[in-house]
Amino acid sequence: MTDDEIGKLFAPLFDDLRGEDCFPNRRPLLTHYTSIVGLEAILRTNELWLSNPLFMNDVEVVRFGIHTGARLVLGRSELELACRNR
Repeated sequence: MTDDEIGKLFAPLFDDLRGEDCFPNRRPLLTHYTSIVGLEAILRTNELWLSNPLFMNDVEVVRFGIHTGARLVLGRSELELACRNR
């Protein structure tokens, strides 16, 4: 199966994420998995540190983000017009 065919299999799971209440019309929430100690540090210091995604233990999350981001960016005619270059 191609990536597109696999993506179409999962498309129904994301149907509720389309529309006026979704990006770019509405900014998404940031999900952060951490311990209670980590949460306390974030709230106490008002800082959120991000690590290199290549060090994550789930490469599929990174792969999905890269593929989805590239598809969305490369598919926007507005960007092509703004940059005057494909």
